[in-house]
Amino acid sequence: MRITNPITLPGDTAVKEVYCQSCGTLVHGPNDYGTEIDRTKSQDYCKYCYQRGEFTQKMMTRDQMMKRCAGFIYARGKVTRDEADKRASVLLPTLKRWK
Repeated sequence: MRITNPITLPGDTAVKEVYCQSCGTLVHGPNDYGTEIDRTKSQDYCKYCYQRGEFTQKMMTRDQMMKRCAGFIYARGKVTRDEADKRASVLLPTLKRWK
């Protein structure tokens, strides 16, 4: 997983947020990571995108993933549909799977 957005807390403790490099989902803990073929935890992908060394949605295109992610962003109820579409279209091209 890519580690981004360090947050500095009192006492110089840095908390790092980890995002799936396929869908951009925040990975909260060990149970959220996908797995490699040898069943070790993937360092790049979440359990929804990657299992046993393969993408769970192998045929999904970047545009399809953008629409899917925009739907999740919108469903949280904090942004408009247009803003959700914009956020997904900016985020996905920066992720490892879609570069």
